[in-house]
Amino acid sequence: AQAIFQAGKETKTGSFIFEIARSELEYAGQHPASYAGLILSAAIEAGWQGPIYLQADHLQVNPERYNHSLIKEIHIVRKLIKDFLKAGFRSFDIDCSTFLLKENLELSYKLLKYLKLIKDGPKSAVGVEVGEIGSHNTTPEELKWFLTNLKKKIGDWPNLAKVAVQTGTQHGGRVSREGKLEKMPVDFALLAKLNQIALKFGLYGVVQHGASTLTSDVLVKLPATGTLEVHLGTAFQNLVFGHPQFPAKLKDKIYAWIEEKFASKRKKEQSQEQFLYENRKYAWGQFRKDFLELSPSFKEMIKEEMKERIKNRPLPASWLQSV
Repeated sequence: AQAIFQAGKETKTGSFIFEIARSELEYAGQHPASYAGLILSAAIEAGWQGPIYLQADHLQVNPERYNHSLIKEIHIVRKLIKDFLKAGFRSFDIDCSTFLLKENLELSYKLLKYLKLIKDGPKSAVGVEVGEIGSHNTTPEELKWFLTNLKKKIGDWPNLAKVAVQTGTQHGGRVSREGKLEKMPVDFALLAKLNQIALKFGLYGVVQHGASTLTSDVLVKLPATGTLEVHLGTAFQNLVFGHPQFPAKLKDKIYAWIEEKFASKRKKEQSQEQFLYENRKYAWGQFRKDFLELSPSFKEMIKEEMKERIKNRPLPASWLQSV
C-alpha cells in the first residue's frame, strides 16, 4: 500500500481505489476495520495528502448458502455492509452475477434498497454486476434488460454509478499447464458498446474485473473504451509469489499445505502448476505470520518493483508471468 501511495505521488495520480472482497476477507483472515487501518497507516507513512477510496468489492450472495438459508445469507451480507461502513468504506459493489439474470436483478435490488435506506450509507459510488467474470460475455441485450428493470425498481438514485461486465477476462487470469499466464481474449469493441449503454442509463461507466494479468500493451487500451474502473489485485499477488527472491522454504511450506488442504477440490484436468496457482491465494491468512516476518530487504524490493510496475516501467518479464 505504501508503494501505491508513493507511486501516486510521483506520477501525480489523483485517484485510485483500495478494495477488498467478501471472499478475500475470508481467505486473508481480515476484517474491514483491520484492512482500512493498514491502508490508512500506509498513507501516513508514505506522506500521502490526497483522498483515499476504500471499496467493498464483490458483495456476493453465495448461491450454496442462499439455497440452504435465504434469510440467513441475506442477513450475513447486510451485517457485512454495516461492518464496512463502520470501517470507513463508502463504495460498494453488489455482485449477484453467479445467479441467472432475473435472480441477479431481484437480489441486487434487495441489497441496493438496503444500502439506499440505511442511515449513514455510502455517499460515493455503488455498483452492480451483470455477467459473471470468467463466464460468457455480457451481451448488450442483457445489460439493457438488467438496467431497465433495475432503474424501474430502484428509481432515481445518483449513488448507483457503475456496472461490472464480462468481456473476456477471468479472475486471476488463465494459466497454461506449464504454469504460464495465457493471453486473455478481451473484446474491446463489446466493452466500448456496453459502456455506452451504461452511460445512457445515467451511470458513469463500466467496470473491468480480471484485468490483473493483461499485458501493458492491452491494459492501455481500456481507457479508450470509456472503462471507468479496472481491478488489479492478482497482479500484486503474483508480484510476491512469482518473485525469484521469494524464500524457497516458505513457498515449499505453502505449497505442501495447499496439496493437503485442497486435494479434494483438485480438478482432473489440472496440472500441478494450475492447481497451485488457483489455490495459493488461500495462503495469505493461513501464513500471515510468515509473510509479516519476511525480511525487510525483500519487502523493500517488492515495494520498489511494485512502484515501477504501477508507473508502467519495464520489469523482468521472466518472473512477472511465472507461477
